[in-house]
Amino acid sequence: MTDRPSPGAVRTALVPAVMHLLGRANWWLPAALDKRLPQLAVEPGEDGPQSGPGAPSAIPAQRGGPSSVVHGFVRTADGEPVEGAAVTLMTSGGRQLDRVVSLADGAYIVSVPAPGTYLLAVTAAAHGSRAAHVTVTDGPLVHDVELTPGGVDAVN
Repeated sequence: MTDRPSPGAVRTALVPAVMHLLGRANWWLPAALDKRLPQLAVEPGEDGPQSGPGAPSAIPAQRGGPSSVVHGFVRTADGEPVEGAAVTLMTSGGRQLDRVVSLADGAYIVSVPAPGTYLLAVTAAAHGSRAAHVTVTDGPLVHDVELTPGGVDAVN
């Protein structure tokens, strides 16, 4: 008897790797791949510079840094998956970069424009909210989130 990884585990490793290799075009897949991979609700980041007082000179993607992803699972304290949780990735200044909804198994994947520290906020009406700073380096980052009913986790 051989130990084989489950198809879900293979997808969890393959999808972020493929998205990392595709870079800024990671939200588009050829039709043949689209049929074979799970459907992920990944929105492209906003293009175009911000203007006005206090606006950064450029967002990380505009500085030409390599793109990556943050992925993982949203679960309850009992380990049950949370389907439909809103997962939002923001800059330290509060600008939304990506927003997705967790799948039936609690899986999520958000696109990161470049290495750096970001705020990852997760909320589900019946399961509470949680936010955390995540630091992304050169590759994909695995970050699992545990939600507790009625709980709100504040970030300093």
